[in-house]
Amino acid sequence: MKRILRVLLLWLLVVSLSIKAAIFADTVINNRVTAEYTDSYTGQRFIAQSNIVQLYIRSVSQSILEQNHNKVVASGRTVYLPHTLINYGSSSADYFLSIEQIQGTVDELKLIHDINENGVVDNNEPEVDIISALAAGESIALIIVAHIPEQAPEGSQLTIKLLVNEQISGGGERLLSQVDHITVVSEDNTDIINNDLISVSGIVFDSQTQIPIANIGVQLFDKDNKAVTQEQITNAQGYYQFTQLPEGTYYISVSTKGKAYEFPSNISPKQLSMKDVSVLS
Repeated sequence: MKRILRVLLLWLLVVSLSIKAAIFADTVINNRVTAEYTDSYTGQRFIAQSNIVQLYIRSVSQSILEQNHNKVVASGRTVYLPHTLINYGSSSADYFLSIEQIQGTVDELKLIHDINENGVVDNNEPEVDIISALAAGESIALIIVAHIPEQAPEGSQLTIKLLVNEQISGGGERLLSQVDHITVVSEDNTDIINNDLISVSGIVFDSQTQIPIANIGVQLFDKDNKAVTQEQITNAQGYYQFTQLPEGTYYISVSTKGKAYEFPSNISPKQLSMKDVSVLS
C-alpha cells in the first residue's frame, strides 16, 4: 500500500509542474507520468504509466498602452507624443484607435504608426486608426502629432487623450487610454523655443554580451530639481529617445527591476567594442 501511495504522489507533482509550460492560446499540452520502483522483497523492477492528461489553454486578452506625457511647447510649433501598445495576451488582437481633445484646441491632430520606433515622424509613416492581428507578445509604436496654434496664449493648457478599443476574442471589448498634457509658452521664451529644444537618445544593452535589451524603463532626471522630466520604454532594439528638451543638464536612470542587471555597468566604456558609445553621468 505504501508503494502505491508514493507513485500517486509523484504523478500529482509532475502534472502540476507541467501546467506551468503553457504560453499561447489554443495550445494543447499532453501530460503522462511514468513511475518506476523496485520491490524490496523480490528485487523485481516495476514500471507504471498514468493516463494521458490534456490541458487546453484558452485565449486571454491583456494589452497595455504606454505612456502619458507632460510637454512644454512654444505656440505655432508641432509636438510629437509617442506611445506604445503592447499585446501581453495569449493570442493576437485587433484594435480601433482614436484621439480626443479634452482641453484646448490644436490646428492639426493625427495619429501615426512609428514604423522605425524612433519617436519622430519620418517620411512614408502612415496615419493609423485600426491595428489588425497584433500577435501575442508583440508591440506597435504610435505617435500623436499636434500642431499648436500661433494664437494659443502663453500658459494655456492643452489635453489630448489617446483611446484604444481592444476587441476581445470571443466577443466584448476593452478600452485603454492615455492622457497627454501640453503647456503653451510664447516664442519669446528662448529657453524652450523649438530652435533650442534638444533630444537625447541611446541604446540600453548588456555590457558583457552587447545585446540590446527591450522593455527596460529609462528615466530622464533634471539635475537642478531632481525631478523626472520624461520616461521611456526601450523598443525591441533597446532604443530610447527623449525629445523636446530645453538646454540643461540631465541624469539618466535605467530601471532594472526584476532583471539581473546592474546600472551603471561595472565595465568601463574603454572595454566595449561598440563604436560611438556615449556615457552620461
